[in-house]
Amino acid sequence: MKISFKNISYTILPILAAGIFTVSCDNTMDAYMPEQYFSLPEHELNIGLDSEFKVTANCSSVWKLTTREDWISFPKVYGNTGDSLLVKVQKNRNEEKRTGYIYVETFFKDNRQKDSIAIIQDVDWSPEITPELSEFTFGFEAGDYILPIAYNNSVTVELISDSPWLMLKQTELPGTGNMVHTEELIISLTENEGGTRTAVLKLTSSGEANPSIEVKVIQKGKFVPRQAITSFFDEFNECTVKNKPFVSEKWMTACDPEFNLFKCLYFNDELRYPLIYNPNIDGLTGYMVMYSPYNVKKMRNKKMSYTWNRGNLKYHEGGKMEIVASEDFEGDLFTATWKVIEDISIKKDDTSGMNHPYTKKEVSLADFAESESVYIGFRYTGKGGAYRIDNMKVGD
Repeated sequence: MKISFKNISYTILPILAAGIFTVSCDNTMDAYMPEQYFSLPEHELNIGLDSEFKVTANCSSVWKLTTREDWISFPKVYGNTGDSLLVKVQKNRNEEKRTGYIYVETFFKDNRQKDSIAIIQDVDWSPEITPELSEFTFGFEAGDYILPIAYNNSVTVELISDSPWLMLKQTELPGTGNMVHTEELIISLTENEGGTRTAVLKLTSSGEANPSIEVKVIQKGKFVPRQAITSFFDEFNECTVKNKPFVSEKWMTACDPEFNLFKCLYFNDELRYPLIYNPNIDGLTGYMVMYSPYNVKKMRNKKMSYTWNRGNLKYHEGGKMEIVASEDFEGDLFTATWKVIEDISIKKDDTSGMNHPYTKKEVSLADFAESESVYIGFRYTGKGGAYRIDNMKVGD
């Protein structure tokens, strides 16, 4: 009896008395190469008014989605054999249907392939109000400010918070019900000589769906220098909700670009502290600086101490965490001149990725021994590092 499978041949010789057989094979078997295949079930999708849909590729390799359209996005761009990837689209507020293209690329070693899917989207004039942002932040100065609002049906505007420092220049935005308008809603703010304050506006559409949204208006306070002090201690008791933005009357924080860089960590009454962490934004710079300046000249103990911990992360090129000080700060953390007191960044040769244990550190302020007004804080630049600070003490 002979059985053949590709280049392998098996010869079976039955021996009735012993009930045994022999097997032989040749040496001409080629290296096994898996079959490569790639196709798209559809090359054109009319999605109507859908806000999301899925794309499938019949592909024996990993595949990737890309697009040049700013109204199409992908929560996940890579797929494997048998996967369907989610695609999200923004509403089409134009006068006509629009078509965009999604590209599907394979990763075959010797024969990378690419194909496309045309996405056809209908016009959507459903009632909606779309502010450019859900929060608008302005400086302390008095004046008129603009809030860009996109809408189609007429919109009424109300101030629903107790905020007499904000006045509405318009209480209604006229609309036609079909085409989308972009209107500049004008508000007037008084000068803010105190701390940061927030007002809330309610925008309501006159359309059948009658949707309403709330928009926050935040006005920063005017910087008023505090009297220089000779001692300071903070256990960060404000940190009572995990991942809540760190806000304290003892500290100023700022980040460029805007990002929730300073968060609260809270595990129990013994573990409350701010977490300073940027996972993936390139070119970021953030400051966390004590509000009160220090008169180091009058300090008996010209030192500062703190405990710190580094997260379970490895070195990132350009990522830094530094303790800095400034003698010319006048309200803008980004334009002041800062001198590095100590660099506590993750170092390039520190590749373990393990948590740094909680450590108490002490830093000399001798370089500012004659200064009667110096601001001290932390500067975080780049990305990747995660740092926790606690038990901050300065001076006497």
